[in-house]
Amino acid sequence: NDFLKIFDYELNLIDEKYVGTIFGQPTIFNGKIIFNSRQKNNPSDYFFAYRLNDSNLQQSFNITLNNDAEFGGIKCLNLNGINSCVFKDKLNYVHIVNIDSKIDDAYKTSDFNETRQTVPAIGDIDNDGNLEAVFWFNNDSGGGYGFLVFDLIDRNVDWIFDNIFTSFSGLQSTFALKGQPLLADLNNDNKPDLN
Repeated sequence: NDFLKIFDYELNLIDEKYVGTIFGQPTIFNGKIIFNSRQKNNPSDYFFAYRLNDSNLQQSFNITLNNDAEFGGIKCLNLNGINSCVFKDKLNYVHIVNIDSKIDDAYKTSDFNETRQTVPAIGDIDNDGNLEAVFWFNNDSGGGYGFLVFDLIDRNVDWIFDNIFTSFSGLQSTFALKGQPLLADLNNDNKPDLN
């Protein structure tokens, strides 16, 4: 119902604030509740950071987003000493938000619109010393999905693996991509594996 609500461990309501329609998967980072939303009275999308001070929800800041953010789940991390949050919007721009300076840098990755939820996995997938964000990705707006690997330090696309997950024999209606990519060292070689 367009409200951010905070409950205690016994599910008693602590506080609530109108924030508009929340998109994607919010996150908590350095004591801030971070999410994208759209306000009904102003049809723009926003990147919001809220903090719970005592028993009151208080907005720390917001950034107006240029594109629809309705498919972007957010991950936050310290990126070379800068507190940053990463997500991808509906127009397939990867956003890296500096939450200290409140600057949003966006990088185009495709000419096609995103159609599914995309929450990034973060890790050094290619062992080059740089962290990458790995998203579900559809490079041609067809039925198949793959992965987009975006270098968070160099701020460019490292790899695109397209049509790894696709429908077969015209069974497009049965294809359902869910969840998010995961990075973990499954075979104990000290390198992250993409799941």
